[in-house]
Amino acid sequence: MSRIDIKTKDGAKLFKGCAESDPSWGVDYLVKTIGKWDKNELLNFKEGRRDIIWALESILVWKEHFQDGARILLSLAEAENESWGNNATGIFVELFSFSTGPAATTAASPKERLPILEEALNSDSKEKRIVGIKACSHALKTSGHIRHVGAEFHSIKRAPDLWVPKTYKELFDIYEFVWKLLYKQLFVTNGDERELILDVILNRMGEIGRIKALSSLVVSSLEGIVTIQDINKLKILERIIDVLGFHTKELSNDTKAAMQKIRDELTGTDYDSLLRRFVGIARHRDIVVQEGKIKNLNEEGIEKLAAEAVDNNTKLFSNLAWLSSNEAKNNYLFGYYISKNDHSHSLLDKIIKEHFRDQERGNNLLVCGYLRNIYEVNTGLWEKILARLINDDIKASDILDLTCRSGMTDDAAINILNLFKKDKFTNEDFINSNFTLQAQEISEEIFYQWIEFLLIKNNSSVTSSAIDWCTFYYLHRNTSKKMPKELIYRLLTSESLLAPKTDKEYQRLDDYRWAEIANHFINNNKKIALEIANFIVDHIGLEGTIFDGFRSEIYGVLTKIGKINAIGLWDIIKKHLDSPYSIAQFHLKSWLGGREYFGENETGSLDLFPPEVVYDWVNENIEKRAGFLASLIPKSIRTQENEYNWVIEVLKRYGDREDVRRNLTANFYTEGWTGPARLHYEKRKQNLIDFKKTQDDANVMNWIDEYLDTIESDIKRSRIHEERDED
Repeated sequence: MSRIDIKTKDGAKLFKGCAESDPSWGVDYLVKTIGKWDKNELLNFKEGRRDIIWALESILVWKEHFQDGARILLSLAEAENESWGNNATGIFVELFSFSTGPAATTAASPKERLPILEEALNSDSKEKRIVGIKACSHALKTSGHIRHVGAEFHSIKRAPDLWVPKTYKELFDIYEFVWKLLYKQLFVTNGDERELILDVILNRMGEIGRIKALSSLVVSSLEGIVTIQDINKLKILERIIDVLGFHTKELSNDTKAAMQKIRDELTGTDYDSLLRRFVGIARHRDIVVQEGKIKNLNEEGIEKLAAEAVDNNTKLFSNLAWLSSNEAKNNYLFGYYISKNDHSHSLLDKIIKEHFRDQERGNNLLVCGYLRNIYEVNTGLWEKILARLINDDIKASDILDLTCRSGMTDDAAINILNLFKKDKFTNEDFINSNFTLQAQEISEEIFYQWIEFLLIKNNSSVTSSAIDWCTFYYLHRNTSKKMPKELIYRLLTSESLLAPKTDKEYQRLDDYRWAEIANHFINNNKKIALEIANFIVDHIGLEGTIFDGFRSEIYGVLTKIGKINAIGLWDIIKKHLDSPYSIAQFHLKSWLGGREYFGENETGSLDLFPPEVVYDWVNENIEKRAGFLASLIPKSIRTQENEYNWVIEVLKRYGDREDVRRNLTANFYTEGWTGPARLHYEKRKQNLIDFKKTQDDANVMNWIDEYLDTIESDIKRSRIHEERDED
């Protein structure tokens, strides 16, 4: 075994099997190989990496191998080259989840685990330290633990007894150790590591602080943290407000009083401190109920500060740079109240001048808020101000932002459209704007002009925005307006929708919005429903588009079309069913047959079509199509009154064929369940026996007998596994 090449896929797979049978040999082998690799070699370790991580996951359930195995896993995490959740980093972090019993990740005790965590935090490697910080966050998680079982069930050996604390104090001691470990690191690190540690402490202080034995530790830590020079006090204040709001019933009175004191000290009493307190913290955190009424203390504070700034302009302009930064989370509302108190709008020109002079500004929301109040009070003045700004030396992308975030009129929409036609701002600028919601305010004539232009752009993300526009314009606002047939058809079948999107561009609601429009459109234009179906089926499964994925809303559109014209839709889809292993066949098969997993049934769409039409198609090429049909029909052996049973009818017609019976059995095995496998198979066996009593067709009876034989084998095998686990 010393010659296994774990850098190859086959070698790593072989190693995994051997290591699961003999974890002691496995960890020794990895110490002598991976344990001696440098970081560059670890980064380039790709082909066999997945199986080695899975092998380590199995090794690490054994407490005697934990420390050596965890150090190897940490080295792989230091040189991480995978992006999914169960990569080396993810598995290492989960090792320090101190959940208990079946949810525990290992048999190793805290005494065996915590030294590894301490090693990671004190490592010379920044990457290891960051992985260690993430593991500390997991260690401080007091509830909501989730683990995929299985790593402990791989060899003929009895599975280890996973760790279980003897008392709550044992758990609390772990939390205290990890908390102090992080707190100590906070004073010796800086930069992004310090921010990451601070985030962990702040995010966990609510659940740790509600533990009576640890609440004083949390409070004293906060008192120490606020003394650190250059620490983000606004972030601390924000989180304290969160904890006092969300965990107030779980905190002791002493803990609440101590946190309130720290909150008040961080808030301060001078204008600049109060500005950061109310404008720098998200509004929802300050919603309270007083005397039975909901009040937003944040908005009340902002309104007072804005009035004070209008009375004393120095307070406004000395803070303008911060008010234009991303730290000022409520700068839009602050700008709105500045405008509301500045009745003559005498401050606007200076605000705009100083704001756009600052090249480091984070956003335009302060000015947008100011303009929003003008839009509400005097729309004509708002249009004139924006028209003037277009002629000033201000970027078109900023004009777009100021317009979309403060209001919308036909004139403003035309001005923005003209800038877009002249390429004064980019597609990305447009997509990131707030135009979708504001487009609801424009007339239908201007709306048509915009959609026509967006289609001309022939860009998938821009077309998605156009679909969003139409969804809100016709379905959410102007529900009485009729969609323009030709324009919407071109939008739904735009070639730009076929361009794969990157993860950055992809919007999870794209298929939902497209389906919303398509369903509404089809309701009112049934004659061209099949043309929409053709477009869907021709591109179904196209990777990176709205037609990708098995749970896409697009399938609902196909189902709707099938209810309108089943025979016409069958003529379209059957052309793709004869292409073995094609993407289209794969997706259409899933749609037709439905899926059943863990008790949840996704009804297939085969019932949309007249059975005789389907059988006529099969009979044109029985050799090729009969078995295929058996592989996708709904797997129901219970016959309801007036319900067509595909299993019975397909077996009657084609059940004399071995491939039909084999594929139908395989179809029934595409399932999932919870609980012991033996009980599941015994229930299935009884259902088959009961079903057989109701049948008299030879083909049906023959298939039932064959299926019962395989079920009997499954029952025997699952019983053996149960007996092994009990030993």
